[in-house]
Amino acid sequence: MGYNLHGQLGDGTKTSSGVPVAVKELGEVTEIAAGGQHGLALLKNGTVVAWGSNSFGQLGNGGTSDSDVPVAVKETERRGRDRSRR
Repeated sequence: MGYNLHGQLGDGTKTSSGVPVAVKELGEVTEIAAGGQHGLALLKNGTVVAWGSNSFGQLGNGGTSDSDVPVAVKETERRGRDRSRR
């Protein structure tokens, strides 16, 4: 729910909403996070997806176009906590 100028609600529209909306085509989520104008989710299969504002490349898909639905984050070298040990 909220402002949706950049597609940050992830529901396939750029229409703001006063009630919660489902993120389109999200799949099974294990973790989720939100920035001011974008969202990210770690899916059960290990894929990271993002949606919303991308003017500075914050969606991690190699572009700078906003997305109102989840797009895959390009895989990079893994750093930090090893999630395979869960």
